[in-house]
Amino acid sequence: MLEFSLPERRWLRSLYHFYSFRVMPLVARLLSGRPGPLPLLAESIRVFPPPEKVAGLDRLGGFETCV
Repeated sequence: MLEFSLPERRWLRSLYHFYSFRVMPLVARLLSGRPGPLPLLAESIRVFPPPEKVAGLDRLGGFETCV
């Protein structure tokens, strides 16, 4: 299972957002010559549920060991 979580510290989360929404798309555009889907990837990571919620959903799905 995949889990994407954001840093808890505000300053680190801001840095992560800057990297995800500004740096990664720019590098992808420079390497590929076109915009690509990276903004969608960064947004999907941003709205992914926190680890505690993912573990709770796993337990509801029948998984017994969720860390």
